[in-house]
Amino acid sequence: MESGELECLHNSDYFKNKPNGDSTEANDAFHAGPLPRVQEKKHELSGKELPYNVINGIPMFQSNHVIGGRYQIFERIGWDDRVGATYLATAPDGKELVLRVGNDQVLIPQLEASFLCKIEQQNLWRFFSQVHSIYQEDKFYYLALYFRSGPILNQCLQYSGNKFTQGSGGRLALDVLQILRATHDLGYLVRSLNLEMFHFDACSRHLFMADLSTIRKARR
Repeated sequence: MESGELECLHNSDYFKNKPNGDSTEANDAFHAGPLPRVQEKKHELSGKELPYNVINGIPMFQSNHVIGGRYQIFERIGWDDRVGATYLATAPDGKELVLRVGNDQVLIPQLEASFLCKIEQQNLWRFFSQVHSIYQEDKFYYLALYFRSGPILNQCLQYSGNKFTQGSGGRLALDVLQILRATHDLGYLVRSLNLEMFHFDACSRHLFMADLSTIRKARR
């Protein structure tokens, strides 16, 4: 497969029969639906391509490393190599991104991309992260998400003295229920839940599920 930015194309079998329990579904990451196109004027990234090490098949990028002229690394924030690497990055249009990195062995970022493309089609992105772009190189797969700031649910609970009012608790619980319902309606399961997975969006005043690493395609 050639390097370059990927559209959600049909009938690709690049990731079929890979050694991962979700490899068949991961193929949908390339063709689950249209991605939002960035129309803003592009600017030059200030960094450059830098040397990096590969540990457990996952790249350890330095700060200011530029990937394919598309993303400039700020710092790594996710360290579980079993589900891929997570970085904060910036795009040439100045957007702040969360960059998920996988390969043909670690297919969780591809599965997340497939899921989020379907979420976009259903206009349910406010409960999750929104896709900025998808990019494929010879060795690595990149899923870029728009960064959404806000405290994690556990921080909200601590700030409230480890208890919510009845109204706040009910509203946040409804958000979690709607997130799980949307996930299950699309044929996916959330294998585990914790307070770290949910962030509070200060703009919309709703929770969204920032960590999708435990989502898997339901087996029928």
